[in-house]
Amino acid sequence: MREQFKEDLKKLKNSVLDVFDSVIVQFEDTLKLMDSFSEEDAERILRGDDVIDKKVLDVEEAGIQLVATQFPVARDLRFIHSMLIINIHLERIGDLIYNTVKALNRLNKMGYLTDEAKESLKKMGLSTLKIIKKSRNAFDSLDARVVEELPVLDEEVDEMFKNFLKDIQRISPSLKEPEWYLSFALIARYFERAADQAVDVGERVLFMITGKFAEID
Repeated sequence: MREQFKEDLKKLKNSVLDVFDSVIVQFEDTLKLMDSFSEEDAERILRGDDVIDKKVLDVEEAGIQLVATQFPVARDLRFIHSMLIINIHLERIGDLIYNTVKALNRLNKMGYLTDEAKESLKKMGLSTLKIIKKSRNAFDSLDARVVEELPVLDEEVDEMFKNFLKDIQRISPSLKEPEWYLSFALIARYFERAADQAVDVGERVLFMITGKFAEID
């Protein structure tokens, strides 16, 4: 019975890692979309959000099933509960990616995807992706040292977000429309929030390791 429980716990962790990988691919594809927008690729990424939602639901059901049938205690219960919380954070990142693609689609239709604005956002997006990948590494390895790197990277994204909002008027097209400003500002905000979600994953990983919850930013 105990060996089966260990195997089920391992499967649950692998399922969460699979959600991580799907989110990372979605994020990478979204950044590529900024370089070369395609309505077909945009629709593919949007459909991918449904796949992530299904995986998230499967993880939740598997976790509940484990608790209901195996009656885990102490450390094991902490692990299961934490993985379900991490699962929620990943779903939120997936939703932020979805919203980013929607905003890119609006900008593409307006014809105002200026190079300087794109490059500024792309740099921020790459930094956010780095944090998401780092949080995956922290979860996979359960390494507190990796978790400690997340707040430093998050501060960089926060600073990029502030600078982008300051520069947005300078890099705007000659024909200034409120929707242009709003769409670009929202994308920057989505990236900043995705980075925050990844840091929250790190906090939960630290709880898995130490049994104590503490904010790391």
